[in-house]
Amino acid sequence: MKVYAKAKGFTLVELLVVISIIALLLAVLMPALSKARDQGQRVVCLSNLRTLTTAWCAYAADNSYAIVGGITGVSDAPNDKPEYYWNAWVEVPQDAAGNYTGGSIGASFEFTDASMEDEIRGIEKGLLYKYVQDVKPYHCASDPRNRNGEAWRSFTIAAGMNTNYPSYNQSFGVQNAKKMSQIKLASQKYIFVENRDVRGWNAGFWDIQAPSKARAQWWNVVAGWHKKSSDWGFADGHVEVQMWRDKRTIDICTELDYPTQVSMRPRCSVKNNDLLWIVERRMNNW
Repeated sequence: MKVYAKAKGFTLVELLVVISIIALLLAVLMPALSKARDQGQRVVCLSNLRTLTTAWCAYAADNSYAIVGGITGVSDAPNDKPEYYWNAWVEVPQDAAGNYTGGSIGASFEFTDASMEDEIRGIEKGLLYKYVQDVKPYHCASDPRNRNGEAWRSFTIAAGMNTNYPSYNQSFGVQNAKKMSQIKLASQKYIFVENRDVRGWNAGFWDIQAPSKARAQWWNVVAGWHKKSSDWGFADGHVEVQMWRDKRTIDICTELDYPTQVSMRPRCSVKNNDLLWIVERRMNNW
């Protein structure tokens, strides 16, 4: 008669020790994995941004160096629409029948939420899409907004890059360019900004309030997906990562509640060198 030895299992204490070791290893590895993920997303974001800036430059080269319209609007130039909505790089969100779902086109633009599908249709109708041929570059890999009801497009064109809105330009100190030749020091003038607009689909254009250097103040803010930095696309086609040094910049850029963000503008603007960096690369008319 054979006698089999009884298999010996783990004791409760041994199991607890193993679990504790695994938990400790995970605690050590998670920050490194998170950092690696963030770095990977940054690489993709910069690649997307470089694609958009290259497309922007290619459009100008194909059109006698005229700049594509920087305000979300319509890609043709109908007589019944204000000029600053013409020749848009992306169109207003629209349904499959071509009906605008992001608001009415006119002097008093009414912003409304639109579905992600409608927003993507507007992107595909825009004049830059011919040069991009993919919707993915319009979205930052670190941007968590990928559902209906919030914007899907992560990047917005800055004021002055054929955002010809005369009354606004005069009040906010913007020098508007319609031709590449009107952009002085193109390597120091940003086009594309990472933007999170509460109006549903990043309507209009992006700007700070700067009627003069001394009176510069946050108006729109940079999206806070990268926390301590943001990515910028410039008029000569290159892209940059700008690290934020002032904690107030990080606070206002990561604040998701719009009324709170608005109330933060004055105190986050005074003697803020991050804001000064933006001012110095803006299309100023002073």
